[in-house]
Amino acid sequence: MVHYDPLTGVMLTKKGNPITAKQKGYLSLWYDGRIRRVHQVAWYQTYGYWPTIIDHIDGDILNNRIDNLREVTNSQNQMNKGLQKNNKSGTKGVYLQNGGPLWRVQVRTGGVVRTWNSIDCLELAALVADEARAKYQGSFDRQRKLGG
Repeated sequence: MVHYDPLTGVMLTKKGNPITAKQKGYLSLWYDGRIRRVHQVAWYQTYGYWPTIIDHIDGDILNNRIDNLREVTNSQNQMNKGLQKNNKSGTKGVYLQNGGPLWRVQVRTGGVVRTWNSIDCLELAALVADEARAKYQGSFDRQRKLGG
């Protein structure tokens, strides 16, 4: 058995040691006959059921405080992803249109892709993207930019 503190997000082994093993960056442990991630066990111990998908609200997969975890759909979980490593604009959802020089903004929500084309200024495209994410993604948008 393990002990979970919902205020700190720390899970301790039965010997009182913190869980430190990682699988794909997530804290993981052997629980209920299989390898599980700490945030899944934390949810189970707090709410009594295994959710399909849990999102770390702040994007920090090591922050397992219960107030940082929420049950989400796959679409909502994708909205909370950070900036892609290959992003050249520095803003989520902003891309060069057909190789440039104009910018395109794309925001996805629940299978719907909304697009704004032919924006000639990167700063304006970033503002359009920020406003669109706020309107269509709400609390599931994590506006993370390069270096931030």
